[in-house]
Parts: sequence; C-alpha cells; structure tokens
Amino acid sequence: MRARHKNATVAVLTTLGLLLTVCQVAEGSEPLEAIPIPLYTFDGSSPTLEPGMADLHADEIFEKVQGELFPTVRFSAANLGLGRMLDDLNSISTDRGDVGLNTSFLLMFSVDRLTAGNVPADPSLEGFEVPFTVADQSNRNHAAGDAFVSHSLFDRFGKISRFRDLQLLSNTQVINNYDEGGHDFQAAPSTSSTTLVPGGTSQDNVNGMASGQDSSTSGFRTPVPIYFTVGADSQSLDGFLPGDTSADIFFDPLPNLPGLQSMPYVMGVDLGLSSFDAVDALVVMDEGVVGVFDAGDLVLFSLAPGSPSLNTIPDVSSNGAADVFAAFVGTNGGAEVFVFAHACNLGLMGDFDNVDALEIVPCASDPLQCAAVAGIRLVRGDWNNNSVVDIDDFLEFAQCLGGPLDAGNPNTPSQLCLDYFDFDRDRDVDLEDFAGFQIAFGMH
Repeated sequence: MRARHKNATVAVLTTLGLLLTVCQVAEGSEPLEAIPIPLYTFDGSSPTLEPGMADLHADEIFEKVQGELFPTVRFSAANLGLGRMLDDLNSISTDRGDVGLNTSFLLMFSVDRLTAGNVPADPSLEGFEVPFTVADQSNRNHAAGDAFVSHSLFDRFGKISRFRDLQLLSNTQVINNYDEGGHDFQAAPSTSSTTLVPGGTSQDNVNGMASGQDSSTSGFRTPVPIYFTVGADSQSLDGFLPGDTSADIFFDPLPNLPGLQSMPYVMGVDLGLSSFDAVDALVVMDEGVVGVFDAGDLVLFSLAPGSPSLNTIPDVSSNGAADVFAAFVGTNGGAEVFVFAHACNLGLMGDFDNVDALEIVPCASDPLQCAAVAGIRLVRGDWNNNSVVDIDDFLEFAQCLGGPLDAGNPNTPSQLCLDYFDFDRDRDVDLEDFAGFQIAFGMH
C-alpha cells in the first residue's frame, strides 16, 4: 500500500468524522439465472456423514430442501439395492435423453479434495463480477463441495469449436457448498465463496450429481430412473448387485420403491474398461431400450485417478482423471470410447485434478454469457451483501484502504479486501479503487 494513499485516507476520514467499525462479511450473491440444484451424493469421507451428525450415508441420494440444515434423502440405499458395509455411490445420473442432437450444452462438474485447478478466472467474467473458479475455491480450501461449469460448449458429438478455443479456458462456480443465497449443496464446511478456511479443514465431497427433482402438478413425484456406479470397496459388489466392479453401471427404474433389485445397464468390460477402473462421474443419454446400453445411447463418464484405462484410451491428457470420456454403440455392435472433453476444456490443469461428478447444462448462446448469468456473483464494493453499495460498505472500504493486511506480507491487503474493494484488480486497495467505489456507490 502506498504511504501517500494512507495519508490521504486519514485526511478524508477525519474530514468526514466517520467512526470505523468492523462488520461481519456475508456471503456472495446467488446467480442471476440459477441452475436448479440437482440430486447429489457425498463420498464416504465427508464430515456430514460422520456418525452422530445427520444420519446420512454415502450410498444414499440427496436433494436440497430449503430451510433444512442438512441434505434430505431422496432415494434410500435400500431402494437402490445397497445399504451394506462400505457401500458408496461413486456416480449417479438420470436419463438425459431429453438433450437432442442439436442441443448445445456446458458440462457441469464437481472436483475432489486434491484438485487445484491452476487456471485463473476469465477476465471478462471477472468484469461481470463472476470471479469464482476451481482454482479460487481450492485456494480457499473448500472446492470439493461446489459445482462448476465449463467455458467450452459441447453437443452430443463433442466440443463445439469456437474462436475462444485459442485462449486458455477456465470454469465458473455455479453452486456453492453451503450458503450463497441458498443456492448450495448444504455441504460442510459452512462457508461462502469468499471464505478462506484453514488448510486441512474437513470437507464434504460432492461425488455425484443428477438432474431430476421435478414433481407432478398433483403433488406426486414423477418417477426418476437412476443410473449409478459404486466404489470398489462396496460390499454390495459381492453378489448383491448384478456386477462386481466399479466400472459396471447399474440401472434402477423405480428407485422410489423398495424391494426392486437394480439391473445392469452396461458392464465395464463391455465398454472396454478394466475391472480395476472406477467410473466416478456419469451422464447417461438412454435413447434406445430404456435400461439397456444399445444403439443411440451416449454415456459420458470420468475415471477415478489410478484407473488402468487412463493409460490405454487414446489421446488421454496427462492428468486423465480430469478428462471426460464418451461411449456409444458402434457400427460393429461393440462400444466405442473416445475423449469427449479434455481437462484443459474444463479449466483443469493441475497434476492431481479429478472430475468427480458430472451433469450437463443446456446453453444456446456463447458459453461465457451462460456462465455469467449462472455463476455465483461478487458485487464489488458490497461488503455486507445487502445488494447496495452504501455508507456501511464505505466504513469497511476505509478499513481495507489502511488495512487489514495479510500477516505474511505487511504490504498486501487481505484476500477479502481484494475480493470486495480491488476495483482495478492490481492487488492493492488504494485511491484508484476509491474512484471505482464511488461509481458503484448507490448503483446496486
């Protein structure tokens, strides 16, 4: 921080006679056009699933119910043919056959606890106050409970080429782990997108997403068939499910009813996968016989780190666990598998990045425009998140103009100060930023 700006600040504040107080920082703002919260799952290491917390389990499918503190069980383990020791849903999908041949879409995905991202936000989206990315949330130590969308546009045949492909592609956070205006997964830790939590803090990991929370006009739930895979240690693979590997994809046509055994949709071996592979993200477009992998079907999936097929599928990225693959029935009747989206198309460039859940979001326009309205926002200048930049926010701006500072570097403002008040994004808060604050004052 420049000394002359500090002195100018003192003069301004003295003239105005303002008493500086520290306000509590609220969460960011929910998206302008929010993506509906999908059905979802947490992995077995999630703190919300610990005994004595919420009586939730890794082999259950959850939904968000407004006003509830914890996720609500939509489909029980028993209804899916699970419920045994170490059972863990690795991926889930509903039938996305509603996505037509001419429909363009973004990939929505979650990541695991080791994913770093390493790709900065797109500058134009920062200008729209949509700055949050995998890299940003990973740096704040709570990315595993979020969902993000790609800046690449796809259709059923793969990535749609655009001029922007020549640039480094990033991603945008569209669902928070807990409290962004209620647009969240009810995941721990309870944070906003702007919160920095201590490293090593236990995180819930969203490891499955599936569209399908609609109910009929009569108030009864519309049956939602579920496709799923389970973790390799799941006891239900020992003779209780019609398959025995984490590469096998199962199908339950009526998961709202108990007592019906799940069926095989397609075995991993029939996709050309190894019995040691783990399918950990899934989207099924079931166009032929429902519940059977046949002509016209398209399956998008990701493989967990360490899966042997990451070494054999052609054109896999060096960090293949962040690639998305596609499988379909070829002209010879067998499955054909190819890389549908490379890690770089999702803004995932870290050595340990991993796509851990997958969904698709229709987008008929420029992908950055879709991301701009679906992304969790940061209204720059609005410290207390009341949707207006006013005198209360000015009190906090003044605090950041003279501090608080990062403990490790006395010349660097805190990340929160930069988030809310670094209008020119030059990594300080000075009188140039005060000019930006004046413009924002009263506008939101």
